[in-house]
Amino acid sequence: MQPIVITLSSLLVTACVIGEEAQPSDYLDDGAGSIVNATNSDDRAHTQVGMITMSDGSLCSSTLIAPTIAVTAAHCLKGTTVTTFESDGFKANVIAQVMQPDYLGGVEDDDIGLVRLDRPAPFAPASIDRKQVQIGTRALAVGYGYTGPNNGDPGTRRSGTLKVDEVGRVYGDMMSALPDPSTICYGDSGGALLDGGRLIGVTSGTAIFDGGCKSWAFFVRIDRHYDFLANQVAAWGETLAPPAPACGLFDINEQLLPGQVKTSCNRRFQLIHQTDGNVVLYELADGLVPRWATWTHGQATTTLVMQGDGNLVVYGPAGAVYNTQTSGNPGTVGYVQDDGNFVLYAPGTRALWANGTAR
Repeated sequence: MQPIVITLSSLLVTACVIGEEAQPSDYLDDGAGSIVNATNSDDRAHTQVGMITMSDGSLCSSTLIAPTIAVTAAHCLKGTTVTTFESDGFKANVIAQVMQPDYLGGVEDDDIGLVRLDRPAPFAPASIDRKQVQIGTRALAVGYGYTGPNNGDPGTRRSGTLKVDEVGRVYGDMMSALPDPSTICYGDSGGALLDGGRLIGVTSGTAIFDGGCKSWAFFVRIDRHYDFLANQVAAWGETLAPPAPACGLFDINEQLLPGQVKTSCNRRFQLIHQTDGNVVLYELADGLVPRWATWTHGQATTTLVMQGDGNLVVYGPAGAVYNTQTSGNPGTVGYVQDDGNFVLYAPGTRALWANGTAR
């Protein structure tokens, strides 16, 4: 049986590729929905991925690439007006929207657009660049939507891992990925495909076999549309988030703000300063698996900084809430290593402190 390919909002179908907004009365009836086989069913880390709501009550996902600008799927914008963006208690009105001028409809390589918020979001935007994604990359899909029939549970951010199996040569010049073990479904349209802190794709559609989201997922390539995104962001008076810093290295005086991520070079481990105040080292195994934390959740933290005196400190408004007690070692840097260990090295590559999570 050949699958049908549709956009990822909620259309009632039996075989298709999905890709349109989700609506309460319109979803698959086989248990597939949102991030299918989600490996992180309540994603608190990726705050830059927000839910957008349309004037007809439908929803899609989107990702901040500037403080007041989020990228989403063009099919979420076509024929409707986006009213709000929200993530982790933050809600803003959408005051402008634009589609890629060449977008014709459905799942295709120009299925990308932008929305503009009426005020800045308090989260670090995702970085984008022109670098093409490599086949075999294990990436994280993040989105909002239903988890199954009659569940009535859209609006929760969920994430799961997929593996890129084609770049270009599919539905024009799109990127496709296979479950590993997760995939996408209704309500995830416009959501993020992330490689560490870098946004590499925007969710467009998925292949439906036997009534379920079980196979290929299709993403619009960020590298292909970099100029469109950068030019529109500039026209709206904003600038793109800077490129992701050198992999793994946490340099002298570098800061990690709430919502920002430091990723190992092999993309397997992520140190995330969460907006709940906790700093957590995750392994990208079957989703985000926590391996270590500062246990500062519930506190209003403002930054994690690798100080010039060698101390790694989490600060809140009232002062330090966590530190590694390694002051007196100027020139120390941190590394999120490929083996899963987060280590502070003094000059001369002397290991000064480690969290002991090598795998």
